[in-house]
Amino acid sequence: MSQCIDKLERVTVRIPDMFVSFLADPPRFNPNYNQVKAKSEAWISDFCSFDQRMSALIRKCDFSYFLAIAAPEAGPQEYRALCDWGNWGSSNGVQRRFSQAMADYCAGALMQVEDFSAHKAPPTPEEMLKMRRLSAGVSPLFSLVEYAHALQIPDYVFEHPTIQEIDQLGIDFVVM
Repeated sequence: MSQCIDKLERVTVRIPDMFVSFLADPPRFNPNYNQVKAKSEAWISDFCSFDQRMSALIRKCDFSYFLAIAAPEAGPQEYRALCDWGNWGSSNGVQRRFSQAMADYCAGALMQVEDFSAHKAPPTPEEMLKMRRLSAGVSPLFSLVEYAHALQIPDYVFEHPTIQEIDQLGIDFVVM
C-alpha cells in the first residue's frame, strides 16, 4: 500500500468561486456591435415611425448589446438580422420555432400586463415562474442565434425531449 502512495502524483484541483457572477470576466462580444446597433435602431425607428421619445427608449434598451454577447461570432449581416428581429431568410424550422417563441413571449408579456392592470392578487410562485418563462424573451433568441450561426439542425432534434428540457433549463437560468 505504501508503495502505491509513494508513486501517486499530486494533482491540484482548482474549484472556481461559485459566488462570483458568471459575467465577472468580460464576455466575448460581436465586433460589429457599434455599426450594426446604429443601423438597426435607425431602421426600426424609421420603419415603425417612432417619435423621438420612443427612438430614445429603443437606444436605451440596447437589445443589440445582449445579442452581441449571445452571437459573438455572427457576421455583420446575420448579426443585423438578429438585431432587427427579422430572420425570415432562414429555414422553415427556424421560422416556425421563432414564430412560436414570439407568440409565447407576447402571451407571457400580456399575462403580466393584464394581471398588473387588473390589480389581481399576486401570483403563486408556480404561476409567476410560468409567466416569467414566457415573458423573459429568451426562447425567441434560440432561433435567432441558430440563424446567426447558420446552423442546419433538423426539426426532430429540437422536438426531442432532452433538447426540450435543455431549452427549458436555459430559460430558467435567465429567469432565475
